[in-house]
Amino acid sequence: MKRTLVSLACLLLSATAGTAQAAPIVYTTEAGWLAALGAATVSTENFASSPLGNLAAGTTDIGLFNITINKAGSFTTIVDGGSVNGSREYQGRLCDGDPGCDDATAMSLDFDSPLVGFAGNWASTTSGDLLTMLINGTTIKFSDYLTVPGTGFLGVVDSAGFSAITFGLEDNPGSFAEVFQLDNARLASGSAIPEPATLGLLGLGLAGLGFARRRKA
Repeated sequence: MKRTLVSLACLLLSATAGTAQAAPIVYTTEAGWLAALGAATVSTENFASSPLGNLAAGTTDIGLFNITINKAGSFTTIVDGGSVNGSREYQGRLCDGDPGCDDATAMSLDFDSPLVGFAGNWASTTSGDLLTMLINGTTIKFSDYLTVPGTGFLGVVDSAGFSAITFGLEDNPGSFAEVFQLDNARLASGSAIPEPATLGLLGLGLAGLGFARRRKA
């Protein structure tokens, strides 16, 4: 019996070490996001050292990450006195391909090394075509978490790690673009805490070992 329980505990430990959560988990409070990250290291990009003005097509090094757009335009820029915190921030405009929109139709954030979490203070993410972001094959809709016009804190945690975020649109009828703002971008690196379900299974296995030891005594 004891040998069986030992084997079970080893199996659960192996699963805990090698199994990542199935999909990114979204948080709308900074406290919840930080709690989910555990001991991960968090850095903040507030765009204070970013050059003001429109971004060129291609990749721009912001500091803690790169912003890549396929087309320059008048609304994709670093602005001062922005609408998120009244300070310097990133403003993006993503178009759905309508000829009346002169900004990018493809936009991404590219990180130097894999992250386990990303968050920011956002403004106006759901006032037009409704912003989305793609992480590890999972599309996250801002409209599911932030009420119109889509302003507030939103962050994700994915212990599998990710090196890029790709922005997209829900293509809301009657609109052809989404203008949004981002400030105080938080980047979390290291290791996030294991999934609650996995921790629970591990606890059961260890509890079984303790029970078997008490019975033998």
